[in-house]
Amino acid sequence: FFNLNKNTTQKDQQLTIGGSNPGGTAYIVGTAYAQIINKYVQNVNITHEVTAGGKENIDLTSLGETDFGCGMSAFLYEAYNGVGDYQNNARENLCGVIPWFEYPMQIVVRADNVS
Repeated sequence: FFNLNKNTTQKDQQLTIGGSNPGGTAYIVGTAYAQIINKYVQNVNITHEVTAGGKENIDLTSLGETDFGCGMSAFLYEAYNGVGDYQNNARENLCGVIPWFEYPMQIVVRADNVS
């Protein structure tokens, strides 16, 4: 996510990405994104911050405490639309920017349960 109200017109910018705890996949991906952005984007220094993950990143980013945050698109959908865990508390200053990583899933059912 990215905070749409953040002023990003400074020449040399210090930015932050809220990821997850050091044992999580989002931590590894956040660190990699920070390294890639620092290598290829001029006048930007971005650091990866340890956080509790997706829902905390919505809060941190929407409040301007981080510039970007990782999380599942379902969390962002709920936050932006003010539904689910964000009922009557929409976070309309957020938008999706880049895919973090895919969550592959397999569903297994008994053969006699398939219609």
